[in-house]
Amino acid sequence: MMSRITKEMLHPDVGMKWDKQLFLGIEDVFAFLKTQTWAEDFDLSDFSEGIRYGFFPNGYAYKHHIVDGLIRRIVVVSKIFNTTRLKMEVAYDGTAFSGFQLQKEHRSVQGELERALTELHGKPVRVAGASRTDAGVHARGQVAHFDTSLPLPLNKWATILNKRLPEDLLIKSVEKVHPLFHSRYDVLGKEYRYTIALGPYDPILRNVAWAREGVDVERLRQEIASVKGTHDFTSFSKGEKDSMVRTIFVADVEQNGNQIQIVLKGDGFLRYMVRIIVATAVKIAKGELQGSIAEILEDKTRKRTVWLAPPGGLMLTKVWYHE
Repeated sequence: MMSRITKEMLHPDVGMKWDKQLFLGIEDVFAFLKTQTWAEDFDLSDFSEGIRYGFFPNGYAYKHHIVDGLIRRIVVVSKIFNTTRLKMEVAYDGTAFSGFQLQKEHRSVQGELERALTELHGKPVRVAGASRTDAGVHARGQVAHFDTSLPLPLNKWATILNKRLPEDLLIKSVEKVHPLFHSRYDVLGKEYRYTIALGPYDPILRNVAWAREGVDVERLRQEIASVKGTHDFTSFSKGEKDSMVRTIFVADVEQNGNQIQIVLKGDGFLRYMVRIIVATAVKIAKGELQGSIAEILEDKTRKRTVWLAPPGGLMLTKVWYHE
């Protein structure tokens, strides 16, 4: 259904970006949309939760984000795109990486991806990732995107690039996406898993699990469950300047023999948030810290969360963009 957005469809705090112009709030956004003839041609046939992408008849590209049945964000770009945007699902062993994000003096996942793409294109190619995983953190489901003008068959991209990448980094799949798709800003949720080996230190597992003895698994499960829901995670983050509020959809502990995995799914995660939660919950479950995760959440201070679980046990397992 191609039609104009009505005021009733907009969230009170809706924001809109038209090329480089910003409009904030329902009154300003709606007033601008009323003056634009192209605004009669939004595809509003699917009004379910999530981000919708499209093109107007004049070639302009757009996307809008629907939250709780209302449009929360609109982006419209008037240029005609002459490149193709490709989305990659990426896996890596983070042991020898300084993290995902590009760093001048250290090896990074983004750096390796951009090196391979630049070699292939003969000119610099930038890559954007869904999550800036820390040094030593692994991924099975990282997502990244880049723009290209090369006429390669879609099913050849992963094979060609993997031949140029090191053994600890793999592109699992490549697909064509809308030119306004963004691997970081369009994320609806992520899943992280943290692996703990219940027992003495095992050098074979040193890069993929945290060895801990004396953990009360049921107490650990109770503490982890308390982060489910929408909370201010000030007590469990480091170096953040924006909102500390995040929503966790799933907070669970799965056990398989002498290994457990702490599973956290949420709409977003603050810097070091998972590793601080894990370290604190383990301290409580070992009887080394009094109190509870719920109490510490209310504190909104790092006074009782000074520990950081090792990065090797953490893995980004999934990023999703649709409900």
